Parts: sequence; C-alpha cells; structure tokens
Amino acid sequence: MTDFNDNMGAMRSQFPRFLIFGFLVVGVILVFFFNPESVRYPPCFFKMVTGLQCPGCGSARASYHLLHGHFLTAIDYNLLFIAAIPPVAIDGVSGLFIRESSTIKFRVFNYIRSWQVMLVVMIFWIIRNLPVYPFILLSSDH
Repeated sequence: MTDFNDNMGAMRSQFPRFLIFGFLVVGVILVFFFNPESVRYPPCFFKMVTGLQCPGCGSARASYHLLHGHFLTAIDYNLLFIAAIPPVAIDGVSGLFIRESSTIKFRVFNYIRSWQVMLVVMIFWIIRNLPVYPFILLSSDH
C-alpha cells in the first residue's frame, strides 16, 4: 500500500510541471497557426503607454517566424527572446525529467543568477530603444 501512496504523491508533485508543459504546447500550436501580424493579439501595455518597446515586444512575431523556419526574421523581431530559447528549453526539459534525487544534475540556471538575467534584460530594454545605429536594428518596429 505504501508503494501506491508513494507513486500517487510523485504523480501529484509532477502535475504542475506537466500542466505548464501542456499550456506551452497549446501556445506553440496557436502561434504556429495564427500569424500575430494578421490576427489581433493583445497589444503591449508598456508600448501603448510610453511608445517605447519592452524586452518582450516582437516575441510573438519572432515565435511565429521561428516555428515556420524563418530564423533571420525571428532574430530581427526579438534577438534576446531567440537567444534565450535554448538555455530555457534545456533547463525546462531537465527540470521535467531529472528527479531531485538523481545523481545526474544538469541544470542551466544553477549557474546563472537571477540578477544576471535581469541585468541582461534591462540592458537589452534600454539599448533597443536608443534611436542610433546600430541599436535601431534591435527594434521590432518594421
């Protein structure tokens, strides 16, 4: 009976991870089939208020073009978002499938501190809004 309870407890602790994974899959499918340039996605509140771009501006369009194999166009819409996909994906997959008690530990964000990520995001946020070359290339407004 304890084995059954142990298995149920393990399944319950994994449920939020699989729920997040399910939402991610649904989101990818929606972005794949509905082009953000032709379908009304919610506008960026920060851009509506300030006229400036936030670090996430262009992410939906970048996702759409990346899913359709237009890698350079995706980079053109949001370089930081495209650059962040590999480490976040590796960390997410390793978090889903590597148990805490496992002797194999490969977690990307164990080595990257949150303040380092925030610093990179803040720097990207500032320089993508500078109206001088080469920083205007980081803008998602085309």
